[in-house]
Amino acid sequence: KSVTTAQAIAYLRANLLAPAGELGRRVPVDEWLRKPGLPDSAPKIEARLLEKISDTARRWTNGEIEVTERQTADWDTHQWLYFLCELPAGLGHDKMLELDTNLRLSRMTNSEILAQWLLMSVKNDYHEADPYVEKFLASIGRLKYIKPIYEELVKTPQGRGRAQRIYDEAHSFYHPIARSAIEQVLARQPAPVSGSNGSQPSSQTREPRSAPA
Repeated sequence: KSVTTAQAIAYLRANLLAPAGELGRRVPVDEWLRKPGLPDSAPKIEARLLEKISDTARRWTNGEIEVTERQTADWDTHQWLYFLCELPAGLGHDKMLELDTNLRLSRMTNSEILAQWLLMSVKNDYHEADPYVEKFLASIGRLKYIKPIYEELVKTPQGRGRAQRIYDEAHSFYHPIARSAIEQVLARQPAPVSGSNGSQPSSQTREPRSAPA
């Protein structure tokens, strides 16, 4: 049956905290229930494995170390995602190419990891991964994977054209909910981008190459 908050707290004090004696009296119930954040007495969790990966990402970004398949052989999905998310947003083409050469990320078969990598590829104009972006969007229908990539593609005129072409070819494969969501993305008006003098900034398109084998 349902109980009020006051009844729940009374039950907690009587059946859990009181029998624990001094230890129970030290529990800051009001802090846990009524104040923002975690109490100062909350256990401090140290994720040493993730701290090591964060350090690896930082040192590799700074050019201090290389990251190889041997180092990442035992990483699970969460570790891979943590590493990729720890990298700077504007990593740049050359660093993306280095990662892809050493770790063959464009050829990943894990959709969670591959979706994050391909999103990064679009953001960093890493055109060697373009064929893998198109293959992924044409073969994976889960909205959580494909929507962020479409959203990034439509930020530029060239990317919008690619996104529309890919969607035209792949939409029959998508679930109706995914189709509706992607059509909304494609229908959005691009945000105006101008240089400091009000003119459109010039851009150079890097000649696409194949991703490292």
